[in-house]
Amino acid sequence: MEINILDGYTKNLESQINKAIEVIRKCCGHKTSDDLDRMKINFYYNSRLTSSWGRCTLNAFMPNFAKIEFAKQVYILPEKNQIEVIIHELLHSICPIHTGHRGRWADLAYWINQTFDVPYRITTRVNDEAKEAIKENDDFCKNSKYKIVCKNCGNTIYRDRRNKVINHIECFRCAHCKGELQLFIL
Repeated sequence: MEINILDGYTKNLESQINKAIEVIRKCCGHKTSDDLDRMKINFYYNSRLTSSWGRCTLNAFMPNFAKIEFAKQVYILPEKNQIEVIIHELLHSICPIHTGHRGRWADLAYWINQTFDVPYRITTRVNDEAKEAIKENDDFCKNSKYKIVCKNCGNTIYRDRRNKVINHIECFRCAHCKGELQLFIL
């Protein structure tokens, strides 16, 4: 396995990346370890990622090459949650491009979640503990212009720029509970 950490921000995650690789090797068996060994993975910081915390891009023409990018929120998270995000993206790097969170990705996440001596839980969504850590530490939330709150479950989203949801709040529902959204201008 060849790992390239291509910017100073991501260098801060180097020990977490190594821990994530160890967890995958421990929980997912020899075939997955072999797939991981064949990979060449480049890690980046991407300041434009706002709705997702990580993104794995695979190249159809170079099947053993992956590019993993992290949003700024990942750097604010507690170490446990950082490792969960990294494992999530590494699993995407060794699974077929078109499967998303189904098929082999779901099977590998299941095996990691079923290993009792591993404290990490791999999911498709960020858990509430991580969201709270971001809200407490993130200047983006404090300096945002718009706050969208679900009237039903209280799910909160911060945005810095106007978008379709802000312009037409009445046309959208909460992604978690399908409740009505309310817009606050900060």
